[in-house]
Amino acid sequence: MHTYFHGWRRKAGVAMLVMALALFVTWGRSQIIYDGFVILMSDMRYDINSDRSRFSFEWGREEEPSTLFTWWVTDTYKNWDIRLLGFLDDDAKTAFAWRLDLVGCSIGTCSPHRANPFERSFVVVSYWVAVLPLTLLSAYLILWKPRKRPSPN
Repeated sequence: MHTYFHGWRRKAGVAMLVMALALFVTWGRSQIIYDGFVILMSDMRYDINSDRSRFSFEWGREEEPSTLFTWWVTDTYKNWDIRLLGFLDDDAKTAFAWRLDLVGCSIGTCSPHRANPFERSFVVVSYWVAVLPLTLLSAYLILWKPRKRPSPN
């Protein structure tokens, strides 16, 4: 065991496994809790959200920024859905347009409407898209035996 972690491969594999486990725990948390974090810089707003087995990044202009940082948590994502559906009118629901919609990953925009006068862009990624490759790569780095160096003759 003393020589098991010599070299960079197994150390990098353990680091990736820790990242995969952290994302896996966050994935489980997103099933019942909605987390959101907002950063305001000058007239731009950046959102990082985690809910329903996915995380999203949003950005766009903000007319009157109020605070620099905001973080919120709701009890369940159902509460958020009720508030969101009540907030969005028919005009806002038709404002979303997906430019790229792959399995587990989506990129889109929300065009200006009454509730938000500015265009917002967003990227939505399912947690499994990050957890699965990190887990497989860490397994490869940890379990595969390092190659034997040729001995100089």
